[in-house]
Amino acid sequence: PFVVVDEAHNARTELQFETLARFRPSGILELTATPDLKKTPSNVLHSVSATELKIESMIKLPILLETEADWQKVIAYAIDKRSQLQILADREHQAGAAYLRPLVLIQSQPRSKDRDTLHAEALKEELIRNHGIPEDEIAIATGETKDLAEVDLFAKSCRIKFIITQQALAEGWDCSFAYVLASVAELRSETRVEQLLGRILRQPEAILRTSPELNRSYAYVASKDFGATAAALRDRLV
Repeated sequence: PFVVVDEAHNARTELQFETLARFRPSGILELTATPDLKKTPSNVLHSVSATELKIESMIKLPILLETEADWQKVIAYAIDKRSQLQILADREHQAGAAYLRPLVLIQSQPRSKDRDTLHAEALKEELIRNHGIPEDEIAIATGETKDLAEVDLFAKSCRIKFIITQQALAEGWDCSFAYVLASVAELRSETRVEQLLGRILRQPEAILRTSPELNRSYAYVASKDFGATAAALRDRLV
């Protein structure tokens, strides 16, 4: 058999290699946006840079990243940016462009028994109480709560504008309506940051919009480590 391994960066343990070997495959093709380059490096046969994808209108670049120590300001900036993008999207839709409802992806902190954290429910409460966001415009997508199950985010009837997650959408989830990332979590892993930023990169319908702002991605983060790690990814993106 010929084996294809998707998200291959997750299949790097000895047990996983042994399991693949038992198939005695004629070949193994790995697919990943973040190949292992250090511990068990992949044999990269073909790679496509972010610049090439941008030229083909497949992704939204540049990523405009802003760090802010106050997590409440991070949330406020993300809400304001989404509103600005919605105005532009509605204006273009009235002129004949495809329907677009920009989404904000909010990364929460994990729950803790020892201390208060900015977990998913706490951030949902922040959106509702301090920003007046209707509850039906918010979805939580975590290991425990799966508000996105059987939801068509592209439907005009869908009201969801804010998706709160911890790690559930770090990879394997793509919605081109996702434009804004707001993170209040501490992330130091380049792979984790790259996967998370990748959730807001896909260009809707792979077609450039008239407004330049709708051809870009936006990230607001409260973590200094996240910002430093993301800055280190610039060369890899290019």
